[in-house]
Amino acid sequence: MDVQNAQNAKNAQDTPNGQEGQLQPVRVPLGQVVFDEIFLWFFLSLTISMVIYNIWGLMDLLRTPVVAP
Repeated sequence: MDVQNAQNAKNAQDTPNGQEGQLQPVRVPLGQVVFDEIFLWFFLSLTISMVIYNIWGLMDLLRTPVVAP
């Protein structure tokens, strides 16, 4: 009897106003939405690596001594 009461209580929490068969809309946290965007992370990683390597290359060019003719 306790198992059935626990199941009924769980179903009452999952449904609005205790109505059977209708689930409440679940609000997804912002962090989960951001971390689920795989293409966002892909393009972000490409952009960050491109910027870092370009800055590194420019610094390397600026440190190169000028050759006298």
